[in-house]
Amino acid sequence: MSNYIKLTRLTKEQENALAYRKLRFSADPVPAAPPRLHSDNAFMNHEVDDDVNQLHFQFQGLPLKVQIDQFEQSQQTNPPIDGIIRLMWNGTVLNEPSQRYRTPVNPADFPFNLTLPAGLTDKAGKHELKYRINHGGNTGAVVTPLTVNVDREAPPPIKPTAPVTEITKEYLDLHGYIEVTAPLTQANKIGDVIRCWFGSRINDTVLVGSETLKSPITAPVFRLTKEMVGTEEIPKALWTDHTDRKGNRSAQSDRLHLDLVLTDPPVLVPAFVPLFDDDGVISLIDAQTVTGVGVGIKEQYVGYVSGRDYMQITWDGKVQQEKLITGFPVFTDVHFRDVYNGVAFKDDVPVGLRVRRGNKLYPDAGPLVTLVNKDLRRPGTINPEEPGPPDESLPKVTAKGTVTPEDNVIRKVDSSGPVTVTVLLYAGSKAGEEVQLYWNGVEVPVSAAPNEGGRYTVLGTEATGFEITFTVPWALVNESGNDIDTLVHYIAFDAVADGYAVSLPTEVDVQIHDVDVSDPVFQHLDEDFGYLNCNSVRRVSGGGLAIIVFIPPDAQLADQDIELVYQAYSDAAGITPIVGVTDKVNYKISVQESIDGVYINFPFAVFDQTGSAYGAVEYTVTLGGVPTKSDRHLVQVHMREGGGGSCVVPPLE
Repeated sequence: MSNYIKLTRLTKEQENALAYRKLRFSADPVPAAPPRLHSDNAFMNHEVDDDVNQLHFQFQGLPLKVQIDQFEQSQQTNPPIDGIIRLMWNGTVLNEPSQRYRTPVNPADFPFNLTLPAGLTDKAGKHELKYRINHGGNTGAVVTPLTVNVDREAPPPIKPTAPVTEITKEYLDLHGYIEVTAPLTQANKIGDVIRCWFGSRINDTVLVGSETLKSPITAPVFRLTKEMVGTEEIPKALWTDHTDRKGNRSAQSDRLHLDLVLTDPPVLVPAFVPLFDDDGVISLIDAQTVTGVGVGIKEQYVGYVSGRDYMQITWDGKVQQEKLITGFPVFTDVHFRDVYNGVAFKDDVPVGLRVRRGNKLYPDAGPLVTLVNKDLRRPGTINPEEPGPPDESLPKVTAKGTVTPEDNVIRKVDSSGPVTVTVLLYAGSKAGEEVQLYWNGVEVPVSAAPNEGGRYTVLGTEATGFEITFTVPWALVNESGNDIDTLVHYIAFDAVADGYAVSLPTEVDVQIHDVDVSDPVFQHLDEDFGYLNCNSVRRVSGGGLAIIVFIPPDAQLADQDIELVYQAYSDAAGITPIVGVTDKVNYKISVQESIDGVYINFPFAVFDQTGSAYGAVEYTVTLGGVPTKSDRHLVQVHMREGGGGSCVVPPLE
């Protein structure tokens, strides 16, 4: 018996349905729409000179909201299908985030919202974003990709250009502004923001202008106005930076440096050198002053601009530190080393003057020159860094009494004869130079015999190691009195010039009178520096100014007349007096003052004359018929305000 299947003929309607089914599933599937970026992090509007789908700098590297629109498979009804949507970045499927669905999906549930993780869009270039449809385990559905363009390259900054690089007052008055052009390159695109800056430092930068490009070939032009330029004549510059429409900002461009000449030039006369003008030569004494040789401008010149003009001085080719001119006369101090400049004697030393205002020097052609003469010749060797006085290279003296065995110790037993002082002849001595000895500041007299007493004339034939021998009369030692620090030194005078060298003093212990008195002390010394300065000055009854000197209690001084003497010195050792800068006060000490001590007002004028130097006070009193001198109080004096003027003392309260 045969088995067979009986085929049933399809109806016409069934045949049509089967034909449509074959046709329907033989057609190419419709690709799913590409993913979209949410409006919160949307692409930038397209410009014709740029690629599409540009992601702005502010979104690059951050999480991005992505939306998936309805796709065909989501509407399958019979049977329902479960599925998963996953994002894909440059062909790689991302496990997270994902979106599950079950068909048919309500159209109102679209779009699906997923988040592209951070850290993917911070790489420059074209990237592909799409999603994979896992439809019931089948992943072959075609999805149209979305191109994401990430641009992280800023346009290059271009150095700006201007019609002038020297900005003058006349130009600004005529035009009112300066046109500044920021050239473009092929890297510039529509939407780039070009900014132009002007200034000298970060904290005084001015934004000249900002322009967004509407054309990639038309260079923007900015206006640097008169108000932006200001009035300072200091070096300034223009520069640009460029930011593309994606937010990539360039570095600053190279700077276009500008010279600002906004005032009338000064009308100068040659430099003023007072120490030359007074006698026609810069002497050794002139150059050895504490502050050096003053050079400057005597009177206000035409075209002076307060707060902006700097004086520049050159001495024999040596450039001195410039100085802001705040008033007239104005000086700068030329140090001895530059005055000397390796040559002790020279005619026609050029001294130059210029004024700097901002970045410009006047006169343009070079300094105005004054020719001065100098004569710094002196015995011994000149040390340009320590010119003296005193001169540390000179040998020091040794004093010897007739009986006392110790050097530099003089006692009453030595009164039988003069004190002998010896000193090694200094190196480099020349015939005709004279060496004069001083005992406690007093010139030792010359003896009747040649080269004896207190002066020696160099013969020029002395052997190496030769010692000069001086004799100091006992009467001079006795008159000088007791002083454990009696200063003994000498001055060596040049044979042909007015210059001289001063030795360091030797301190000789002289105790020849059985008398010792209390020593005077300057009051109100500066707490920080120990100087006798403007803060030490007091306004006393009657409105006068004074320096206060205190003499401590001393019973010997009761009802005694004292002569209080002040002397100014040019050196810290107090051996070279400043001629004429001295004063004295005669005072009778009462019995009560000898018990309590006494404050004596010393007139201020002599301290004002001292200026910045040194000064000492001491007094002499006659006790038992013997003149007795106190020890002196030697201090540094600085009676000049910061601007160089005399002290300003407030009124008496």
